[in-house]
Amino acid sequence: MNGAGVVNPFGGAEAARRYGAGRPSFHPLVLERLGPYLQGTRLGVDVACGTGLSSAALAEVVEQVLAFDVSAAMLKEAQPHSRVRYAVAPAEALPVAAGVADVVTVAQAFHWFDREAFLREVRRVLRPGGVLFLYDFYFLRQMLRVLEFTQFNGRYLRQYPAPPRHRAPFGVAEAR
Repeated sequence: MNGAGVVNPFGGAEAARRYGAGRPSFHPLVLERLGPYLQGTRLGVDVACGTGLSSAALAEVVEQVLAFDVSAAMLKEAQPHSRVRYAVAPAEALPVAAGVADVVTVAQAFHWFDREAFLREVRRVLRPGGVLFLYDFYFLRQMLRVLEFTQFNGRYLRQYPAPPRHRAPFGVAEAR
């Protein structure tokens, strides 16, 4: 459990297999935009990496990636990559030395964290001038009007209802 009543729905082996088989890989497109901010970057830390889709994409932008997830089952489903090292660790207590990370990335997971503890941890592991990059995706309103997608999404949410998570918007004050 992370924070106020938030339970990790991705901890089990079945959820990890489903995630690994069906999660869309949009990460290279997003991290392409991060590239200009990371010239000469050596070390990236990917937090809540799941099955490693985000980690592999980050490895195309930095020299080495340390990838962490709280679910050993998710990491078991991760595809090996020569520049990515996976390990089990919570976002709020990363096994990384202080001041060494050039970038910390989080894809689709910030809403699961204890924000205050995580941001404190990011400040600890980032080098001066390092970058925290939070990203997510969503479906455009036009897509929601497509009957086939609407039906699929309804069936999916009935089978796998969304668990409680932190929904408060992330503000500038938290980033400091």
